[in-house]
Amino acid sequence: MRLTQTIKYTDGNAYYKKSWRIENLGSTEYNDCRFFHGGDSTFGGIDASRGHWDANLGMVYLTNPDQAIDGIMGFYGDLTTPATSYAEGEYDDEVCERILDTGQLGNSVNPGYIDAGYALQWNRGTLSPGDVWTIISYEKWTEAGFVQVFAPAEREVEAGDVIQHQFVVANYQATTDTFILQPDSSLDWPWAFVNPAQAQVTLAAGASTTVSFQVTIPAGAAPGTRDVLTLTATSQTTPAVTNQDSVATVIPGVLAGIVSKLQGGGGPCFIATAAYGSYQEPHVQVLRRFRDRFLLASPPGRAFVRFYYRHSPPLAAVIARNETLRAATRTALLPVYGVAWLCLNGRSVLAGLLGSVLLAGLFLLAGRRRFRLAAGVTAVILLLGAVPASALDINNFSPAIGGDSFTLLPASKVLPARNFSADLYLVYVEKPLRGNVGGKWTVLSEDQTLATLGLGLGVTDSFQLGLRLPYLFSQGSQLTGAAAPGDGDIGDLRLEGKYRVRGGPDQVGVALLPYVTLETGEEDSYFGKGSNAFGLTAVLDRNFGDRVCLAFKVGYQYQEKENLPDFDLEDTLLFGAGIGWKLPNDRTRASVELQGLTNASALFNSEDATPVELLGSIHHPVNENLLLDLGLGVGLTDGYGAPEYRLFLGMRTGF
Repeated sequence: MRLTQTIKYTDGNAYYKKSWRIENLGSTEYNDCRFFHGGDSTFGGIDASRGHWDANLGMVYLTNPDQAIDGIMGFYGDLTTPATSYAEGEYDDEVCERILDTGQLGNSVNPGYIDAGYALQWNRGTLSPGDVWTIISYEKWTEAGFVQVFAPAEREVEAGDVIQHQFVVANYQATTDTFILQPDSSLDWPWAFVNPAQAQVTLAAGASTTVSFQVTIPAGAAPGTRDVLTLTATSQTTPAVTNQDSVATVIPGVLAGIVSKLQGGGGPCFIATAAYGSYQEPHVQVLRRFRDRFLLASPPGRAFVRFYYRHSPPLAAVIARNETLRAATRTALLPVYGVAWLCLNGRSVLAGLLGSVLLAGLFLLAGRRRFRLAAGVTAVILLLGAVPASALDINNFSPAIGGDSFTLLPASKVLPARNFSADLYLVYVEKPLRGNVGGKWTVLSEDQTLATLGLGLGVTDSFQLGLRLPYLFSQGSQLTGAAAPGDGDIGDLRLEGKYRVRGGPDQVGVALLPYVTLETGEEDSYFGKGSNAFGLTAVLDRNFGDRVCLAFKVGYQYQEKENLPDFDLEDTLLFGAGIGWKLPNDRTRASVELQGLTNASALFNSEDATPVELLGSIHHPVNENLLLDLGLGVGLTDGYGAPEYRLFLGMRTGF
């Protein structure tokens, strides 16, 4: 659980804004949630205050027994997050002790106690994992005087709205008096008494009344406009008895409006926040920064954001209530996130991708051989322009894009120019992560069920591009509560190129595979590195009459040092080898392959940091465009991600 308190004051206001964000960062659902806030008081410079409650404003407030010394100090919830309960009186006994004893404020005021404090309470039925509970409140004060005016909370509106503001007018004189009420709009927005007879009110000593105003926001009012409606009450018999209070009516700027909607717990949330569950979630932060830096910098972008701001909240509200929709939305947002991240942080990667597309276009148009080596080398250089990785990702299952002889080992051959490939693998993994927790050997990840999707494009006859995206459906663990790993998460998105240096039938083939992985996975699920990574893999293979194939790979991945409980994770050396062969039916292939990695600075020095896995696979062509893979893997070490066993079923197609 994370609680964030924000206090905001704007010069000239007679109030300040308090807000709290309560985020459930764990995996436990909490019910009957209650939040309390309040305080004791030294009011008007002395320890003398009497408590009151105003039901119209939902405000608990204090007055000095002598109104000539000070006005009021009040505390109330925003219109979108009104308080559930309140209490005022002797702060230790009638407020704090009651909270400790009963967990509930008593909706009580002790007007006879002259040293009062106050508190408010907010309730929420359920706070599920990933939920955010936002509470907004105001603490205000008024000037001394025997007539008091209490304004409502500030309000956010849209151009063309017609709203009502409710003020409270109170008579603290010893006699009955009649007060003339005069509203004033700082921007001359049209206003009217809801009840015209309330232009003047007669109040007995100690009495109060609620006065409502209708305000029409001009249709042409611009975002960022702020009107202040001030109500002045003046005694008809003694004009020196007068006071006033004000309320701000705001049309949010495009950016401020979005932030307000995203942060506001009472209103609808936006789609990304609904999908990821938190305004502070890293993916949402990237999308927000992209909006601020790029979309809001141009008129078309601002128009799009305004459209999104108006029409997305109902859809977001539906998504937020359904975990399946949240997961699907996270998947759908992934390309948007990737573009946003590239624009913000990955200029060199973006240049690499754009450069690759440009080169592909040149080759498709020209088909000239002398460009091909330059294309591969340029793609290698540009794809290596990422940033280092960190944290722990136990998903070591990444099938080769466009492969047919092996599951994980890439071959030197590439997809033909302008050809596409797609694959989908379903995987069950048993005990992929074990570790020492509090001196006890613990299965941190009991099992995982995941899928991984791969797409490939042949750019030239010697160069291809590919991407891979995994998704974690479920995960078990011996850990419980907030320590338990999550699931329902996307893994890191991998973008790769492959340039065939040489190869052909019955020849030794050589290929280079530069790649980057984007920070789209979840560290809390052991399903993401926590930042971006890059690496380079070299492949060597040899086919013998299209019946037997041998393949080897070696690679290097760059990452920052990460101090984990059982080992240090550093730059990584990747390695693999395999043999594949045709079965007697002359269609189906079988393969056995070994894959592993180890810390480059301490080769094979730590078993925990050296996951090695052996896989056996059957590759059966259903027709010329569809290949089925079925296989079993076993971990040969206790390294992270090396399972007790792994089962997988895959489908590959090309067109």
